[in-house]
Amino acid sequence: MISFSIIGGASFRAQYYLRIAQALPEQFRVCGMVVRDEDKGNLLEKKWNVSTYRNMAQLLENENPDFVVVSVSGSAIPDYLLQLGELGIPVLAETPPAQSLADLVTLHEKLTCRGAKVQVAEQYHLHPIQQARLSLIDSGRLGNVTQAMVSISHFYHGVSLMRKMLGIGFEDASIRGMRFEAPIVAGPDRSGPPKEEKTILAERDLAWLDFDGRLGIYDFTKDQHRSW
Repeated sequence: MISFSIIGGASFRAQYYLRIAQALPEQFRVCGMVVRDEDKGNLLEKKWNVSTYRNMAQLLENENPDFVVVSVSGSAIPDYLLQLGELGIPVLAETPPAQSLADLVTLHEKLTCRGAKVQVAEQYHLHPIQQARLSLIDSGRLGNVTQAMVSISHFYHGVSLMRKMLGIGFEDASIRGMRFEAPIVAGPDRSGPPKEEKTILAERDLAWLDFDGRLGIYDFTKDQHRSW
């Protein structure tokens, strides 16, 4: 049985972890969540049958998690990672773990280099279809892969896939990009299928990332995530 706590239990992403624990009670148990809003905390306690606390100090005084899921806003994640790293508590952090290069370097120096156990929940490369593609690349049957076009998810998710397909580590890139706007029919959102037909102005971002002989092409349109 794995016991874990969640910081940011009222967030949309945190609900995924609660559903996992509810679906697999023989494997996972949520031992407390940090929810700053007391009313929201009370609602979550009733819905998910878990304890909530107003801050991390209260949580750690009462619970002993195997690891902590940090599911808060991007600007708040670094502080929690640094605090938990100092305490030696393993962390599963939502993406992105920091919002600037300077903050990422700080996390690397203060956490990674000191042996802190931090896993960033970048999951797209673990999807079965992406694992199949990466396995084919790793097999060598395609030869030396020098180009990859990614149009699966946005921003850092797309770049993560691109880097894995091209075998890119920390190499510099020369980047060119453009944005094209056009009207499209709006698709589903987090709450489900659209309730009415409406037209929105969608942004399509195109970028070329030249890694000195290896080319990554990024192509993503707003509203693409859940589009049929």
